[in-house]
Amino acid sequence: MVETEASIGGGAFPTATLPSFGIAITEDAAGIEERLRMSDTAVIGRIADGVLILDMRTVLPGDQQEFLETLSRELS
Repeated sequence: MVETEASIGGGAFPTATLPSFGIAITEDAAGIEERLRMSDTAVIGRIADGVLILDMRTVLPGDQQEFLETLSRELS
């Protein structure tokens, strides 16, 4: 787990961020990012300095189990 900042988006606040936390995956970041993105339940992360960050702020409570199953399957 790592502390991170989530981007709010565009519009009036294109550079505004919110504090967040995420899962950091250091090994084969690009390969794992592609597998997660292409999985049946797409998981979208970002790569920063060679590390894949999955921002937990974007995972809704009702989606947690499916997120964990997808992550487990694609990391195997």
